[in-house]
Amino acid sequence: MELLNRKMGESRWKTAGVARYVHEIVEYAGAPAAAGLVVLSACAPVCVGSGEKRLKIVDEGFLWLQLAPADGFFWLTAMYDETARLVQFYFDVTLGNHIRADGESWFTDAFADVVITPGEPPRLLDLDELERARQEGLLSMRQAQEVQKNARKIAREFSDCRQLSAYCRVLLSRLRVKAEAEAAERRLRNIK
Repeated sequence: MELLNRKMGESRWKTAGVARYVHEIVEYAGAPAAAGLVVLSACAPVCVGSGEKRLKIVDEGFLWLQLAPADGFFWLTAMYDETARLVQFYFDVTLGNHIRADGESWFTDAFADVVITPGEPPRLLDLDELERARQEGLLSMRQAQEVQKNARKIAREFSDCRQLSAYCRVLLSRLRVKAEAEAAERRLRNIK
């Protein structure tokens, strides 16, 4: 077990490639934030959950909208299917977000996560990993308590995710237009 730094624009799944990635600096809750759109390609489908509650979160053409507030303690990935229907919100609780205008924003993963699937209550995940990280000395007791507090705060603040959904929908539309424009520009350069 180790502390991991994760970069915006990367797929965490070995079965998923990134076809396109665009980013920009936006305003979120009155402060700067990094926003990025990952269009997945060359994917083997990935489903999570159990029994009848299986949920596909990775497949060809899926869209991952990422949002990372500069002064925040979370890194949001809003997962959309190939038709741009919201599948779920996945919040990584972080030890800090490092926002860069060049699209190379990154965060240090704090092990705990919060998942919100439309129509269901928020779920806190990987608190066992958080405890193991504390026991192994990767996090202090104070850091582990802060991460747990932040995970619960995310679950509470975003349990009614309508406002977040609307904000993400606007970002998704804007970044999709940007991704298509950049793809068209690349195609034109390749023709010349």
